[in-house]
Amino acid sequence: MRAPLAFSTRQSTRRIKEAAFHSHQAAERFYHTLFLVLTLYSPKTHSLNQLRKLAEGLDPALAQVWPGQNKFERRCYELIREAYVKARYSRHYHITAEQLTWLEERIGVLREMVRERCEKRLAELHSAA
Repeated sequence: MRAPLAFSTRQSTRRIKEAAFHSHQAAERFYHTLFLVLTLYSPKTHSLNQLRKLAEGLDPALAQVWPGQNKFERRCYELIREAYVKARYSRHYHITAEQLTWLEERIGVLREMVRERCEKRLAELHSAA
């Protein structure tokens, strides 16, 4: 009877790692959307560190997306940053449901901030036309 439990645990681990990868992809796409709408250019990178730095250069308020005020928040950001490769290919990559939940909340903040800035820029362009 141990085999089905072990299989179930592996499936659960695989799914949570998959969710971490997709969370990285969502954050990356929100940053690329912001760049395209505000500058008509998007850097060719998957690095959240680089995308984050460039985005915060355009709008310093975006720094509040990833607060990093304590060890848990810094670790969560590291986990999403590493998820692009490690969540898919490393058996040593581990993320908890609690960490993933926090990341999903922060990605929701990023989504809303990007949406607001993009809508504002599109309204500016519309009224200038």
